[in-house]
Amino acid sequence: MPRGRLLLLAMLYMLLVCAIGLLQPIRNALALKGLGAAGFYKAYLASAGVVLFLVPFGRLAARVPPRWLTTALALFFVSNLVLFRVLYPGGPAFGILFYAWHDLFAAVLVSQFFLSTQGLLSGRTAKTAYPVIIAGGSIGASLGGVITGFLVTSLGVPSLLLVGAALTSAFALALPMVIPAQPHDDASATGRRAPEPRAGWRTIFADRQLRFIAASVVLTVLVKQLVDYQFNRGTAAALVDPERISAFQGKFNAATQWLPLVASAILQPLLTRWGVGAALFMLPAAMLATNVVVALWGGLAAVATAKATQSTLQNSAERTGREIVYMPVPPAIKARAKPIIDVGVDSLAKALSAGAIFLILAVARPSALGWTAAALSVGWLALAWALRRGYVRSLAHAIATRDTTLDVLLAELRGGLSGSEPDQAAFALDLLARRDAGATPAVDPDRIPDLAAALADQATSDSARRSAARALGRIADARALNALLACVAAPEHNPRVRGGALSALTRLHRRAPQIPIGTSEAAAALDHDLDAAARYRTAGAALPGGALLRRAVEDAWQRRRENVFRDLALLYPPPVMDGCYRALVSETTQRQEAARDLLDEGLPRSLSERLEPVLENPSSQDSPTPRARNDATAQAIAALTTDADPWVRRCATAADREPHNIPSDHMDDIDKVFLLQRVDVFREARSDHLALLAGIAEETDVAAGTVLVREDAVPNAVHVVARGEVSLAMPGMPPLIAKSGDGFGALGLIGERPAMFTATVTGPATLLRISRSDLLDLLVDSPELAVALLRGMAHRVDTLLARAPAHSLLEV
Repeated sequence: MPRGRLLLLAMLYMLLVCAIGLLQPIRNALALKGLGAAGFYKAYLASAGVVLFLVPFGRLAARVPPRWLTTALALFFVSNLVLFRVLYPGGPAFGILFYAWHDLFAAVLVSQFFLSTQGLLSGRTAKTAYPVIIAGGSIGASLGGVITGFLVTSLGVPSLLLVGAALTSAFALALPMVIPAQPHDDASATGRRAPEPRAGWRTIFADRQLRFIAASVVLTVLVKQLVDYQFNRGTAAALVDPERISAFQGKFNAATQWLPLVASAILQPLLTRWGVGAALFMLPAAMLATNVVVALWGGLAAVATAKATQSTLQNSAERTGREIVYMPVPPAIKARAKPIIDVGVDSLAKALSAGAIFLILAVARPSALGWTAAALSVGWLALAWALRRGYVRSLAHAIATRDTTLDVLLAELRGGLSGSEPDQAAFALDLLARRDAGATPAVDPDRIPDLAAALADQATSDSARRSAARALGRIADARALNALLACVAAPEHNPRVRGGALSALTRLHRRAPQIPIGTSEAAAALDHDLDAAARYRTAGAALPGGALLRRAVEDAWQRRRENVFRDLALLYPPPVMDGCYRALVSETTQRQEAARDLLDEGLPRSLSERLEPVLENPSSQDSPTPRARNDATAQAIAALTTDADPWVRRCATAADREPHNIPSDHMDDIDKVFLLQRVDVFREARSDHLALLAGIAEETDVAAGTVLVREDAVPNAVHVVARGEVSLAMPGMPPLIAKSGDGFGALGLIGERPAMFTATVTGPATLLRISRSDLLDLLVDSPELAVALLRGMAHRVDTLLARAPAHSLLEV
């Protein structure tokens, strides 16, 4: 989130909490005036009446976007404050009514404010954003306490009610300008919002995560009210006059409400380091400790300490943790369930606390209140542990089940053919292959020893070893699994062989999860890929952008990233790891952040920290230019000349070659790759795939007048011009000239359709020729290259359609 918007959100929350904090001492004083110190707990029963508000509120929430609903509700509460000003001081019931109203005012607006912000955040970004926003609220609470504590005697309660109305009005008018409209908001405003599932009490109790959140709210309120009652009882015993009580509590709030600001500053690094559990455990642990002290020694100082601790952590850690654990809940359900929990369950819990206080005081001494709060804190700690596990489980469920139907995967693949991530489409193809594994012809288990020997023998051709790996992956046998596992765990000089074995292993593991897998071997494979990914990430940052070596290193990094998640799928639930990978390579920021949050929360901390090099795509913004190489660049190139990846090693040795200088004599594989990467249909292929194409590309010298392709004949090869020119003639149109780096014939060759042009060499020329048979053999052995070619052809078709009726060098 941009820092400017984050600061505005913090200031917006500051206005709201300032109004709440300003009115809170007035609320307590008026309730004490009407009920007395001993009967103050009865005010908690009045809070239960706000549940009636949920019926009309739920209907509005289903029809009005959160940011507009929050604004409308804030203005409604402003009108209420004006009415309270007119009716002040009222009778004995005035204080009770204002107490219940204040609870509704605070609960609804705070809940709706955070609901409005959740569309801007993910679970991961919320861990850094919410402490800042809540810090703004801490400043607002302190200001509210200062205003009431120091100005109530001079301005009076009626004037402070109008000050609260002014602050709330500013909040209401600023919110739509600070929080942008979400896509579905516009549809709602025009009456075309898609129907959403209804969510009520049954929805809450049917969803485990919402049940945990609701139970946590109940325990939070019970402990808070027990502490709050003891604090108000002790204050009223010492101070009798309502204005003196308001002044004292206002000054107490002013002295303590800045503490959440400190707690938020401490909380942010804790969340980054330890996850949401750091926020969930802080308040119950502190309440357990302080309430034991209250129960043992009592006294106003002990109760004030418990009250300050509760207020500090509830307005920082507890609020942050609660908002984060809401993140995985589907938006349509969250929009209805969150107010029910934050307002309805909160209010009912306050009524429950009133009954609990009444019973405790009826059968025991007041010190029993402290022991009761301590006992509840123990249960609260256990619930916090379950809530954190539920949060991780909800994240995993959302990631693992999102877009996992075959139809959706096919749709994603079709859309991905013209995207910008070759590995995403390749990974989706692999997922489809896993689902269709049952349709693959069975392999005789008696062949396992021979296949395992072929896979392990580095003297065997790479193609044969990859074929052996694919065959082993179709045999649900422990011997096949162990042979593949041994290949991926041991040092392997050919990453394509190892990658093929790892892909086959992960498919076999999904097909036959009952076969035990060696965790030490899987962990060794993960260590290998993580170390390689970190090495390539560091080297790529030091290389000049646009260079072939930089591209080779980034391609190697992408392969290792994919391998890392295949390795993780051997150690953790495969659907979850597959979902994390698909989310990370997607173009949706929120899905990427959700995957990162799940990995942070669900994996051991030592492992999640090591994943950092594979979580974000490398950026070329800070890399040196080709003409501004520094010592880091030279060191990176020198290190890559001895890299385990043969293609990276080959590119490093040719790092000083210029891509546009085609030699006059024989071309090597690097020269051919320089040419092939300029051909549009090969634009999506990885550099190592281009090297495979270079290996089958035949350099040929052609005399003038040679006809390479005839109109209405199916091309038998792809041609790329290295030197010279080729005329592409079409009936009724001026001929086009293919020059160095231009290719033709690929679409007709792969599609086996007649060419729409005649290609004739205009003078002595040198071309690269890739025959149909060689290309098809290579595509069978390298399905990732096939995907890249399909994506390149899809892009080429889009280009041709955009330029119609003009034609280009690569004809359809």
